[in-house]
Formats: sequence, structure tokens, C-alpha cells
Amino acid sequence: MYSTNYSVAVNWLHNDFILCNNIPEIDPSVFDNMRFSLYRDDDDQDDDEDNDDDEKDTPSYELHHPDCDREIFQWYLTNCSDEDVAFLEEHFGLLFTYSDTLELYVLCVDHFGTSWSYVHCDTDLENAIREEGQER
Repeated sequence: MYSTNYSVAVNWLHNDFILCNNIPEIDPSVFDNMRFSLYRDDDDQDDDEDNDDDEKDTPSYELHHPDCDREIFQWYLTNCSDEDVAFLEEHFGLLFTYSDTLELYVLCVDHFGTSWSYVHCDTDLENAIREEGQER
């Protein structure tokens, strides 16, 4: 594995991204279509749920679940193709979901407060090696 930064990873294929943090409210399908898990072990989710009627109304995509590994802080609409998403997931570990309403992929950002060029990212692409803070 090589080291790069999140900015290099996100911009590797020169896709476009538009911040849309209210997409989960507009289209809840983004939770069902996540191409990654928010939880350490999906099998353990069912063990923690009660079977009474009140619990059945609780959304299964609760982002603040106690077993949650990650929280999504920013949501970006993209022009990524199926192939782009597969490539970025495989080579940089980026997180994506799909919006059924908008019929496009959404980049899910699970970190905040730091410039993307200072967020570490692993890659298997030698020509993507960058230091933290280094642009292109």
C-alpha cells in the first residue's frame, strides 16, 4: 500500500462533486443503497433491536447507532459512472451510495474539520503517492 491524501483520491478521475448535505432527507434510498457498511458487524444489528411496535418504526439506517463505525458528515452528488465508482472504491477506498431519486452516485465523506489534502488515504496506485498537504 502507498500513502496519498483524500483530495488526490477524490479528484483522481476528474469527476464533478456538488455538496448536498440534505440528500438523505430528500431521498432516503441513499441509506439502502450504501455500497459500504456503517456498522462493524451487520449481523449484530438485529441482536440489539427489540421486537415491540415502537422499535419497528425506528429507521434501520440510524447514523448514531452505538455499533456504528462511521458517521457521514458530508454528501456530494457526483457525475461518477459505475466504472468510476468501482475504481475509486477499489483503489482509494472512497465511500459511495446511490440516489434512486436523482439517479446518480453520491460520495459519502466520513471525516470533517480538516482540508482534504491533509486527510490520509491509502492506495495501491504508485503514481498516486502524495504527502499530506500536497496537491496533485
